[in-house]
Amino acid sequence: MALTKANNRMIDGAIVNVDDFFLVGDVDHTQAFIRAATHLLSGTNPGGIIEVSGQVSIAAGQINFWNILVSSQGLTPPYNYLPNGELVRGTQLGIRGQGVDRSTITITGAGSGFTWGYFTDIANQRGMTGVVEDIFFKGTGSVGHTSQTISNGSASFTTTTSPLAGTTNTTTTALDFQTVTPLSVVRNCRFRYLQRSVFNQYGFGLVLDGNQIQYCNIGVHIGYNATTWHIRDGNEIEVCAVGVFSEFTQSGTIGHCVIEANVAGCDILSFGSRFLRIEGTWFEGSLQNVVLRSDIFAPLLPNSEHVYKDVIGLNVDNLGGVRNFTADRCHMNILGENWAVSTGELFENILYDNCTLNGSSFDVSSISLDGPSIDQIKIYGPTSNGNIQSYGSREPIRVRGCTSVAFNTVQTCFSLTIPNIQTTTRVVITATKTPVVYGTYRTYLMRYVGYLVRTVGGATVWYSSATDTFTEVIAGTGSTDPVLVAAPTVTIAGAVTASQSATFAFATGTPVSNTSDTVWDLEFFPDADGVVFNI
Repeated sequence: MALTKANNRMIDGAIVNVDDFFLVGDVDHTQAFIRAATHLLSGTNPGGIIEVSGQVSIAAGQINFWNILVSSQGLTPPYNYLPNGELVRGTQLGIRGQGVDRSTITITGAGSGFTWGYFTDIANQRGMTGVVEDIFFKGTGSVGHTSQTISNGSASFTTTTSPLAGTTNTTTTALDFQTVTPLSVVRNCRFRYLQRSVFNQYGFGLVLDGNQIQYCNIGVHIGYNATTWHIRDGNEIEVCAVGVFSEFTQSGTIGHCVIEANVAGCDILSFGSRFLRIEGTWFEGSLQNVVLRSDIFAPLLPNSEHVYKDVIGLNVDNLGGVRNFTADRCHMNILGENWAVSTGELFENILYDNCTLNGSSFDVSSISLDGPSIDQIKIYGPTSNGNIQSYGSREPIRVRGCTSVAFNTVQTCFSLTIPNIQTTTRVVITATKTPVVYGTYRTYLMRYVGYLVRTVGGATVWYSSATDTFTEVIAGTGSTDPVLVAAPTVTIAGAVTASQSATFAFATGTPVSNTSDTVWDLEFFPDADGVVFNI
């Protein structure tokens, strides 16, 4: 015989519909959810799924699945085990809809709509698993944000009042994971008109996948000591005040999402987050994309180990300590970068690696500094028409080439362009030469070190400081006559009122035999912008 709804919900742990628990006299579905959860969490094997098949409403601050679990199972601190011997930690209760256009939960009042787990402090916390799918969660506010200050210690960020983003609802959170455990997933849901759509403050493993979050004051808030959280592919977080707020979290990732038009604040706000990785995310239409803040009273807890890879429209506004920040192959925002740090705060290892700005090289002209030195920021640049842009903040620029000529022919290998500025550029050339001399294969390693020095309105001067030669006989017999080894010939050309070129030429052949190949590796260390390599 086919099961009806009435006798199906009597099976321990079965999927139930919240409408089955709605009683005459209920003003909304708050108590229906509590009754459904009590049923699912009272059995020998507590857990299950509550289905929502239509339009329902609940009062915030009433539905706490952890409290229901404790009461239904008769649990007492420290809440380690269920009566059936299984761990309390990770007990799963899910809410599932039939799609965001068919299943809607409207949350009224102040507080959280649904709460999983509990957290008092690190010694007093237990996690639950929540799986939430295919539901439209909305608050009772309307579009329009009034400025808020978000703070923790001295770290703070103030949003701006806007009629175009956020919501008038400043008190309601849809989903509250006080302590989360793996398998917790929020996917294919829609959120609107909420102070926060999702909040998680402890535990690990929360995943958000394919959600649409709009007109919230804080789209997603990942709080204190949450770890290994993932805002994965397909999420759209837009027209909020703050898109994602990461507050002293660890090992979070945001990947291949659209986070845009959060015009009342920023797309990403990070307070002292560690090991944050953002990859393939699209930022657009916000006045600030990534805002980093740290607590000056906790200088050893800066934002650290941040990696931004293949991000579109990135700009960073930092105030406070930062350690180990990398932007890798990102397309930067024309708003520019702002780095400010106070005395005593950590600021080290800031790297922009092959980033671009409007299709051109990203350089120090896009960086504003207040406190740190430009020497603490490294920029590895892309190539354009064979030229590698150079900046004083960079690691050495490295280039490799090969020249092949016969006998002692002097061959031009490369040149450097020096603008009409004051600069001292250190040049290190390592040449590896393999000729045949009287039937003997020899390898010569030659290292040349020198400096190109120029003042404004003056001629560039080359100073050679060292030449080292090493010889190794590879095979064969014959004469041991040395191959010609000489420092490069350096020719300076150009008016003193304009850019000048320094052309480097080598005698790369052999004095007595056939063509010799010379592979040369160039490193140059410019101390100012504009020194350019040319083939």
